[in-house]
Amino acid sequence: MDKYLRLPSINSPWKDRTLTFVVLTVQFMAMTTDTFLIPFFPPEAKGKGASDTEIGIVFSAFEFSKVISAFIVGRLISQFSPRKCCLFGHILATASCISFGLISYVPNQAYLPLCIIVRMIAGCGSACIVVCGMSILLKATSYSNSTIIGLAQMIEGAGYSAGPAIGSGIYKLAGYGGMFWILGGFLAVLVIPMALVLPNIESEKQQEKKFHHLLVIPGILVLLVHCTVGKIVASARTTGISNFLIFTRAESGLFYGIWSLAFMIGCPIASFIATKGFTWSLMILAWCVSIFINLFTGPSPLLDFYISWKTKYKCYASYYLELPLSLIAIEFLFQSCMFVLPFQASLNLAEVNGHSKDSIQTYAAVSGTINSVYALGNMIGPIMGGAITENLNFPWMLTVMAFIEIVMMVTMVTYLLIMKISQQPLKPSDHIEKEEKQDNFSERSKLITNKLEDCFNDAIKEGITSSNLLSCKYSSKRLEHSLKVLIISTVEGFVSSFY
Repeated sequence: MDKYLRLPSINSPWKDRTLTFVVLTVQFMAMTTDTFLIPFFPPEAKGKGASDTEIGIVFSAFEFSKVISAFIVGRLISQFSPRKCCLFGHILATASCISFGLISYVPNQAYLPLCIIVRMIAGCGSACIVVCGMSILLKATSYSNSTIIGLAQMIEGAGYSAGPAIGSGIYKLAGYGGMFWILGGFLAVLVIPMALVLPNIESEKQQEKKFHHLLVIPGILVLLVHCTVGKIVASARTTGISNFLIFTRAESGLFYGIWSLAFMIGCPIASFIATKGFTWSLMILAWCVSIFINLFTGPSPLLDFYISWKTKYKCYASYYLELPLSLIAIEFLFQSCMFVLPFQASLNLAEVNGHSKDSIQTYAAVSGTINSVYALGNMIGPIMGGAITENLNFPWMLTVMAFIEIVMMVTMVTYLLIMKISQQPLKPSDHIEKEEKQDNFSERSKLITNKLEDCFNDAIKEGITSSNLLSCKYSSKRLEHSLKVLIISTVEGFVSSFY
């Protein structure tokens, strides 16, 4: 087992805060550089002769690179310094941001290939920053895991939503190329505090469960599918809603900002609830809310049997814009449960299956794997949602997503039932509770057995044989009472063993 040493210099609360602030600021900027070009790159690329499909490939290149890079970083981080890996990702993100602004000066023939290459480099840098940054914070600070995970997800959501707004502001001041150079320059400046505050986390090579052992844990596999499906549904709905409700560019920025704010509000709430031990139940609740919202946002054509078209458009027309916007805001609030809690649930499962509790390797493996499938879902979602919408329509697309969510929810419930029936732990505290309940049940059984033996011994002393014991009024009452106590205690112990 690799025993990673926590630096004594990262024990001060102010040093914890400084490290957390710097790392999360860099993560915010890394997420911003992913989305700030969304309103401006398509017109620029079309001016260079690129088609809509080619523009989509450029955007997908970032997520595709992040899928691979996050998985590899999570797998190999124990063989390298997390600090060096994080700084390397920072340099890649900075270089790719500045380089993307220079690509507009190259000939049209080389424009598309260079855009794809630079975006893939940016995805690799973003994966290093996110995975290594979260792993370092989990290892080197005194904050709880749920607090760090909630903050990281909140900052990631803020970066994604603030990117277009920040890009718009800089675009008015410095133009298309200036956006990339200003943001790239700011990222370059942040390298200095990063280099100063990131700790060196050394390791002593010993035996520890390997990375692939984590991927064969059934609960981890269920959570990875949960994360992938969740991102597919969320990204498909988010990218298609603006066209469905016919947003202007200003309205799009406003509503996406409100929805992202709802997600940011939900993240600390979800992290607080996770500290109380509630993870799986809230993820299932988030699926229930998402299913309901997907069916009623359109609304689904399957609801025509309940709401006729005439009634629907007479009563629904006045809320044509307000109702879907409100439902999606509620959905973004519950998305914090869907996307924050899997980290803590995965760490719990890793620990109960023999992985080290406070290991940079465990933190990186969980963070890298989950961020990888998040990127996979973000890559598949818009493509899948666009294809369904193009062949049917947006309400039907939401309906299809709702049925996919139902399958996912049933899968999670089935897994939880199997774990409860087989009395397998989902978190470390389950081990202790199970042992305590087994000890209490054994003590009760032993006590009742001793009482029954005393009852029979007393009966024999009174000269009553076992053949006519039940007909004896003196002993039957005592035996009846003891049997009742035994049955009640046995049932209580049996039922409590499932919880």
